[in-house]
Amino acid sequence: MHEIKIYPDLNKLTECFTGITEEKVEYIKKNGLRIRLNYSDEENPFTHREPYQMDLDYIDKQDFSAIYNALKFGEKFKLHKYIVDHTDELLFLTLIYNEQLWLTYNQYCDFYEGDVKAKEIAKFLLSYKTAKPDNPLQLVLRENVGTHSKPISKSASIKDSEIAEWMFDIIYKAVASAKFPLGVLGEQILSHLKINLNGTTKEIQLDDLERTANLSLSTPSVRRRNFMVELCYNILPFLREYTIFKNKPNVRLTNDQALFFYDLLSILGHKDVMITRLIDREYLHMIFRNYHRS
Repeated sequence: MHEIKIYPDLNKLTECFTGITEEKVEYIKKNGLRIRLNYSDEENPFTHREPYQMDLDYIDKQDFSAIYNALKFGEKFKLHKYIVDHTDELLFLTLIYNEQLWLTYNQYCDFYEGDVKAKEIAKFLLSYKTAKPDNPLQLVLRENVGTHSKPISKSASIKDSEIAEWMFDIIYKAVASAKFPLGVLGEQILSHLKINLNGTTKEIQLDDLERTANLSLSTPSVRRRNFMVELCYNILPFLREYTIFKNKPNVRLTNDQALFFYDLLSILGHKDVMITRLIDREYLHMIFRNYHRS
């Protein structure tokens, strides 16, 4: 399966989306909404487009089928009986917000990788620039000849302080003057250390090195859990209005809502970042609490 047509009632989704026009409502009511995998090899994604069509880039055929079968027919979805009259609306919401989640998450992973590189380089250069003149420097190369789980180090070093300082200076000047491959060091280092790409920067300010060396970074898994909470919040207004999963006074997320979203997120393929020692609803309550603390 790489394509479906659904017939969501857009009038029920006005709390979740802006820009829903009467024209869209009537067109989809009559013709349906085409949802397809954008990279499908069965058909060129840029041909036979319909006026209202959703192309998905961040999901494969297996997951696409699993989500469709779960929400449409209840396959491996314990709470399906409570949404049976709203499957097309929930399919629409789930697929569009899951796509948004993966887009944002992948972008964050790219930025995170660049920030990690900038932080490591800044720490290295800060150590070099703040070393006391009377303290001899060494340059050490350490290689892991073991495995990732059982590392075994093999090292070689330049113990002559004059040679080591000369080599450190070459690295420092190459970074300061932007004479390095962006594909290796990343682009974030330019903004973090205020380096001109045209090579006119001669000195990197110690304040910039120190700030970058001490960057506080959220790991991708933490950010992904936050994005999962945002997906739930985007779907929650519809659940509250049209299903049995109603709100309770002074309760951010009810146990029934937590169970629903746990099953939904599992179907969407996010179980790899879930903490298995917690039972389903406890896990959802935890990530909602952490989201509001961050």
